[in-house]
Amino acid sequence: MRITGGIICVIGAALTLQHAFPAKAQLEPQVQTGSRIAVKPRVVDPIMAGSIKKGFGRCALRMRKDASAAIMSRSDPVNVDWQAVGIKREKFFSAQGLRECLGKEANDLQLALGMSLNDSSFRAILMEEAYLQRFDSAPTLPEGAAEQTDRTYVSKGNDLPSAMGLGQFADCLTFRGTAESDAILRTAPGTKAELTAAQAMAPILGECLVEGQKVSLTPTSIRALVADGLWVRYGRNSSSALAQGK
Repeated sequence: MRITGGIICVIGAALTLQHAFPAKAQLEPQVQTGSRIAVKPRVVDPIMAGSIKKGFGRCALRMRKDASAAIMSRSDPVNVDWQAVGIKREKFFSAQGLRECLGKEANDLQLALGMSLNDSSFRAILMEEAYLQRFDSAPTLPEGAAEQTDRTYVSKGNDLPSAMGLGQFADCLTFRGTAESDAILRTAPGTKAELTAAQAMAPILGECLVEGQKVSLTPTSIRALVADGLWVRYGRNSSSALAQGK
């Protein structure tokens, strides 16, 4: 494996780690009430966008504790089973408490922009914040621990192999590199520190790739994978994991 110019390459496998600074964050314009004209999109600093998302995750864990716990436990790296969660997706994201979360974190910015998050991204944000609430530093891998954890997959059809592959990849990363995985989550999203922490995982990323597996990774996607792996391995059975928000 070689690392050059902010890109991680695994020789003989299709794995690349792209630069950490996208042109735009995942924010979309909202349509104003009573108008069909969308607010003009604005370029949002990725570090600010990352901070908003982390704050949103912390607030969601605090305001909707039970629903957040259900989302994390009744989902996989691709899909959330909202029926099993027991709440409609639209209701969860339209709840007054969550709208207040966005307003508090984004201030005037959110008057013009709304946040766009798919289920897997939101799940990863919840897992990251729940894990960080539970652990002040990287936990120690228990003696005799297995590389693959006992997971439940909710995806079906063509999504199931993808979900299983990502779950196994996340388990491998956090089994072989708990400390390195933990280090990524303790950086601010979109920063050079995040990119450096992701690059430090290059050897582990290479070890965890299945021969012939094609994976394209950014620091953001690696962050989501290790958040999943760390929460599933260390945090999901902790009764204190959602005890209080920060």
